[in-house]
Amino acid sequence: MVNALYMAQNTRIVFYREESGRVPIEKWLTDLPRRHYAKCLSSIRRLRRLGHSLRHPHAHTLKNGICELRPRYGRVRYRILY
Repeated sequence: MVNALYMAQNTRIVFYREESGRVPIEKWLTDLPRRHYAKCLSSIRRLRRLGHSLRHPHAHTLKNGICELRPRYGRVRYRILY
C-alpha cells in the first residue's frame, strides 16, 4: 500500500512579475548572503511540496487568505508572503 502523503502533487508557485518583466523576489533572494538565500529557497521548495498543509513554525496564516513563509537563519527571521 502506498502512503497517500507521498502521492500529493506539488503546489504551483507563481512569483509576482512587474510590467517591466522584473520579478522582485528574485532580486531580493539573490541579494541575500548565500546561506540565507539557500534557507529561503529551501522554505519555498517546502511550500511547493506541502502546499497549504505547511504550518508553524515554517508558515503562518495572517489575514484575508494571506500566509507567510517563515525561514530563519541564525538570529535572522525572514517573511515571504503568499
